[in-house]
Amino acid sequence: MPSANQTSSLVSSGSIVAEPGPETDFFPNSGNLYPKYADKFPRTAVEVWLFDALAPDGSDAFTVSFLRDSMAAPAGFRVIINASWEDGTNWSHDLILPMSTVTVEGSNPGQGRVTGVWRTADDGEDGPSASFEVNEDLSISKVTFNVPGRIMGTLTHKSMGYPCLPKTEDEAKVATEIFWMRPVAMASANLDVAIVTDPSTEPKRMLISADKGGYGGLERSWESIPWAKAVTDSLFVRAKVGPYVLQVMRLVGRPENNYEHTASARLYCDGKLVCSPQRVVDKPDGYTFGDSKAGHAVIVDKFFDGEGVPATFRHKNVGYRIEFLSEAKWSFELRHDRVWWQMPTSKPGPNTTGSSAFVVSVKGGLVGSGDIFEGFGMAGQVEMPEDRFFTNTAALFLCVYRVVHNVFCLFPCFVCLDLLWRKPDRRGRRSWTLSGLEGDTASKRMLYLCFGVQHYCVNNVVVSLLMSSAPVVERFALRVG
Repeated sequence: MPSANQTSSLVSSGSIVAEPGPETDFFPNSGNLYPKYADKFPRTAVEVWLFDALAPDGSDAFTVSFLRDSMAAPAGFRVIINASWEDGTNWSHDLILPMSTVTVEGSNPGQGRVTGVWRTADDGEDGPSASFEVNEDLSISKVTFNVPGRIMGTLTHKSMGYPCLPKTEDEAKVATEIFWMRPVAMASANLDVAIVTDPSTEPKRMLISADKGGYGGLERSWESIPWAKAVTDSLFVRAKVGPYVLQVMRLVGRPENNYEHTASARLYCDGKLVCSPQRVVDKPDGYTFGDSKAGHAVIVDKFFDGEGVPATFRHKNVGYRIEFLSEAKWSFELRHDRVWWQMPTSKPGPNTTGSSAFVVSVKGGLVGSGDIFEGFGMAGQVEMPEDRFFTNTAALFLCVYRVVHNVFCLFPCFVCLDLLWRKPDRRGRRSWTLSGLEGDTASKRMLYLCFGVQHYCVNNVVVSLLMSSAPVVERFALRVG
């Protein structure tokens, strides 16, 4: 089949639309690196190309995520860079670039060499940019930074050939509307970047060498809805422990979805895939080890005691225990060794949520083998606000409450009005008058009438305010997600 180029070029100020858009096809046994929203980008959607690198001793760590989303629109699309040095220096920065262009050279969008360029629209190829290119066979990838005054340099991956490409669309999903896959599960990494962490100082260099065991990978994600509407908690892990490589993306759903746990996880041993769970279990109870019919599963538990740097936000955990279950069981203990970044995802308060990342120390192995291996990795946890102010259940409750309350408020009003109207005067006429009532009866009825009308008005004003505030809170949730 002849080669053909396909290009998706978006400008943040004009390519984002409010309506949901169709996705391009999913390609089995492919990295699916070509954009899923190629022509117009839905405001609620997110697409990510994530490259990372880590020194084997955890001394230096680096990630870069190329994003297409509406978070920074109309100013631009984001390139999120996070770097952590052994001396404790951390640097996080969002490059905001208005133009994103992704091109595939091949027989179809699922196969071919892929290049992506995030750049300024006015300066052309000579202006600030961040770009990536991935070979057709996914063997080599390269990220290039050309942002003078911020970051200059390259990150290069050479794939180690770990099996990773999904055979079906379901294998690529981590949740109902969220895709998470690893086109390059494990690669040797060479990183050479110079970063301006402080304008008053010289650029700080980071070097990670493949010759010294530097490693990393490429992750690919896309979703039609923002995470704020889908999850309350997530965990991302990449680690190397002796012969093992751990990769985990675990999500916890929204309250209205009963906090459903889902995952896309992989465990490799000496380059072979030994466990690939997409199912999360709370405890191994009821799971029969050695039963191939039980399928693969993963258990994720938080540590709140012992060694490790506590997380800052809602969960003050100091690490995790991750267990992979199939015909055998592997258990790994992750401890927060060094803070990488911390950013809030909600307003300040006692239950503030946020995004945190750590360089982690890891130890573990095959349970019962007697072998315990040690290594390092990276772990990121993102907490989203759970108290989504206005759910469908809340809307139904407010509507029912309004109807019932109005009936109780207006019923005495109609009764009072009926009595006032029906009382005849001395000439037998019925009118809106109190002259026919004796004593304080009229005053009481007028009091009931005013009380009912007052409650009717207050009730409807309050409920209307609650219902009208929903889009505001919803928009806030979308922004932080």
